Amino acid sequence: MPEELYVSRDFCELAEELEELKQRIAELEEERRWIPVSERLPEEGHKVLVLLTDGAISIDLIYGNDFLYENWVGDITHWMPLPDAPKVKE
Repeated sequence: MPEELYVSRDFCELAEELEELKQRIAELEEERRWIPVSERLPEEGHKVLVLLTDGAISIDLIYGNDFLYENWVGDITHWMPLPDAPKVKE
């Protein structure tokens, strides 16, 4: 088989792999983006990162349709899910 065909096939495989990686990156970015509270609230009982109007970031818990305000004052503008905890080897 001529060398040009190997190069073309390798290029096509790399192009496909690149597209798959781009799609996975977009999925991960969507999972970890700041979500405006005007768009939606997190599910009840979930701890999330919250961004306040003054720029402060905190961890909060959603209860019903409201966030529980603890030890700080401010309006929440955005939230995002907490990352998974690392796995600890024993």
